[in-house]
Amino acid sequence: MARYGALLIPISLVWFAWSSHFMVLWIVPIIASLLFGTGIHIIILSIPNYLIDAYQVHSGSAFASTIQVGNLIGGGVSMFVTQLYTKLGNEWASSLLGFIAMLLVLIPWILFYTRYVIRKRIP
Repeated sequence: MARYGALLIPISLVWFAWSSHFMVLWIVPIIASLLFGTGIHIIILSIPNYLIDAYQVHSGSAFASTIQVGNLIGGGVSMFVTQLYTKLGNEWASSLLGFIAMLLVLIPWILFYTRYVIRKRIP
């Protein structure tokens, strides 16, 4: 499911970026935000299932490290997001995040197709 949830995130970010103008009807960026929330929710619900299936006995450690990395990224992003939106404006800052998300969409697909290789490496 994370593969499909990941597809919603860059689409919704770019959609939100270019519909958050005052001349656009208010519901349009709200719909984009709904798609973003849906994509994030699908991914967050898929991560524990993947970690338990892939790492079986070591899934607790894998889950703890995944949460730690997520918290570090969340803390790091909050340090520069104000400057990003101030310098680039709403449209280009959200578009930049959408372009970065386009690169990150590949991660669930790669993990899905390399799942047997990952499972063989774990004793």
